[in-house]
Amino acid sequence: ARGAKDASVPWENPRTGARGTVTPIASAYAQNGTVCQDFLASYVRGDREFWYHGGACRNGRVWEVRDLRPLRRT
Repeated sequence: ARGAKDASVPWENPRTGARGTVTPIASAYAQNGTVCQDFLASYVRGDREFWYHGGACRNGRVWEVRDLRPLRRT
């Protein structure tokens, strides 16, 4: 989805009831000739919420997630 720079973008899956947001962090960067972006993502299902840190790179017009790791709770 498109949004303002550094703005959170909501997502949802009506079939499962899962929802959340994806928020770009830092600036986009080049990696192996492609544009990449790190992000934070939330995943909410029912009363449980999880947070992840990941990275994605453009493949043509589509973003592909390259890595996704859970954030540790402190």
